[in-house]
Amino acid sequence: MANCDGIGDLDGVVEEDAFHNDINDNNNEGPSPFRKIRTKSYYRAISTPPKIRIQPSLPSVEEPSEHDVILSLTDKQLLYQKVKEKGILNDVTDDEDVEEDELLPGCCLKRGGTLRQSWIFQPHVQESLIVQNMSSKEKKRQEAMFELITSESSYLRSLNVLVNCFMSSEELRACITSTEYHHLFSNVENVRAASRRFHSALMKRRKSSSIVIDDVSDIVIDQVKSNRFAPYITYCSNETYQQRALQRLMRENETFVDILRKLESSQQCAGLPLHSFLLLPMQRITRLPLLIDTIRQRCDVTMPQYDVASRALRETTNLVKICNERAKSLERTEHMIQLQQQLEFKSSRSFPLVSAQRYLLKSGALIKSSDESVLGFRRVSKQELNLFLFNDVLIITRKKSKDTFSVTDYCYKNRLSAREIIDDVTNSFVLILEKNQEGQRIEMRLEADKPNIKARWMMALQPQVPHKITRETMQVEVIRSLLTDETDMTSLKVMDVYIVIKTTPDGWIFGERLSDGCRAWLPSTHVKEILSERIRQRNLQRRSRLLGEETLI
Repeated sequence: MANCDGIGDLDGVVEEDAFHNDINDNNNEGPSPFRKIRTKSYYRAISTPPKIRIQPSLPSVEEPSEHDVILSLTDKQLLYQKVKEKGILNDVTDDEDVEEDELLPGCCLKRGGTLRQSWIFQPHVQESLIVQNMSSKEKKRQEAMFELITSESSYLRSLNVLVNCFMSSEELRACITSTEYHHLFSNVENVRAASRRFHSALMKRRKSSSIVIDDVSDIVIDQVKSNRFAPYITYCSNETYQQRALQRLMRENETFVDILRKLESSQQCAGLPLHSFLLLPMQRITRLPLLIDTIRQRCDVTMPQYDVASRALRETTNLVKICNERAKSLERTEHMIQLQQQLEFKSSRSFPLVSAQRYLLKSGALIKSSDESVLGFRRVSKQELNLFLFNDVLIITRKKSKDTFSVTDYCYKNRLSAREIIDDVTNSFVLILEKNQEGQRIEMRLEADKPNIKARWMMALQPQVPHKITRETMQVEVIRSLLTDETDMTSLKVMDVYIVIKTTPDGWIFGERLSDGCRAWLPSTHVKEILSERIRQRNLQRRSRLLGEETLI
């Protein structure tokens, strides 16, 4: 569950100014009505002794350069944010050999500003002669499995920093409320425990395999089947609360910001911000199917490991879908309860808004333009309307106060349509209500303040049609993370790939996420285009496999 400036020195790091710009003003609305339905166990979970206020005066510390970070990190110190798995990179091709990389101290490889570890350069592998008689494809399979193991090590190391440096900080804990603390860190200790179990099983297999690793996909299947990844579902469900809590604290709590800057400047954090650590569980669980898919593609179809990897791919892909669905479900329920109290229906045709099947697609203010004739003179009158588009109904309102809206009309979504205005330069479109609450047909001209706002409304109002995706279809890779709670957007995670469906003149993209098929809008300033046709083809083949369409390469 999100930064429209340049790219920071460290991948995955959102710069402070950009981070503040991304804060949604709606977060100032006060306590959420959703709290009324939370259980007693929720309050027991967040209850702690009274906090002690402290007001330290701490200097800011500059972030180290990437060169300094690389030199200071050894094989046992790499954090997950600085390790980019080759299996999911989009700046290298599959047939490139690891020998072409630059070997750094600690058996680490560097290419294109990224760090990763290599199986073939491990001392015990170098000393053996087994590699000389090994096929190129088997070498790559070993590298893929080794990458899963070592990246889990780096990921667990970063989780330890999150818990030991940030979550365990008495100063940080003392300057925020119990609810904020619970929302910020959620069940990260349970996530870390799950990672420890997974990592332990992987390391046991690695040690028992001597030099050549037989397989790791069976371990992944066992972890998923035994429900040991369940803490990730809970953590992802809390993503919306986490984002809101962090954004609010960064904006309103100076003491929190000062303490946070001190913690982030510590050596163990390597200059990385708190939110890059908070995103890790979501990043890891979504990358797991991609890593498994890489292992599967390195197996010959006649090998028993191929079938095992195929099952592991299905299990992990389904796990990611569950994480996404749980996160959306909780957020939608809270949103609907809040809107029920904000929307005032004065008509006798009002209806209960909260429904298990109803959720908000998009909301926002648009200007209604209409022609009027006064004393024989034509003039254009303008009126601001606030629209709330749900998956089944559009509600048109006028703002009554900061938090309340008076409903003027509504129309069910299957009786809605939108039409472009030819040669229009005002970002306007025509909204058509075939049958409103009074049974009348109404057309209204609505004006947006930016091209992307108009495009996003048009996309939301029109029926979704399948989009033909080819090798020539534009693809982009996320280069900067983004936190957002806008309903037609999604939080961006570094290295995610999107298939581009539509673009706007002011630099916005409507795309489909490669890993799970999620469609959302994103700013083009946070992505880079994938120019290689080979990589685009590989991504399309991977997309088919992740979505359950069998494709062999």
